[in-house]
Amino acid sequence: MNLMGIRVLADRRNLKLALCTFIVGMFVALSAIAFAGIASSPYKNYGPYSGYYYKNQASITTSDSFGASAGTSVECSTNVPTGYMGAIARLYTSSGVQVNNSGWTYNDSPVAAIILGGPWYKTRGTYYSFGITAAYTSNGYVNVNTYASPYQTY
Repeated sequence: MNLMGIRVLADRRNLKLALCTFIVGMFVALSAIAFAGIASSPYKNYGPYSGYYYKNQASITTSDSFGASAGTSVECSTNVPTGYMGAIARLYTSSGVQVNNSGWTYNDSPVAAIILGGPWYKTRGTYYSFGITAAYTSNGYVNVNTYASPYQTY
């Protein structure tokens, strides 16, 4: 079964509510599913770019029912203008081969965060997530890698 990725864009006023709703919604929707694990990289702080400071993070979720999925988040302490943030979630095997990704997502309204989940990959193995986020500058975008997530085995 191939499930589509998840995308959450949240403005600063609703960031905590969006994060809590996302987490609770995932828990409720997937409560009958046996998860092998969820792991995240440390946050990476970067900036300023066009006056904004950011932090990003990679995450990986494994499920006996669905497989492995990569996640990437990028956050700012305030809402940034439309198009100032982007992210892509990428899933890798333990040998460093990229097996899928979410595709790039950019904020289409003023928001303080993008929380992005990639598609499920249903081949047994050991995986990690390694995302990229983008910050707008007057010369285009600067891409910033996340730290790699810990390994998870599905």
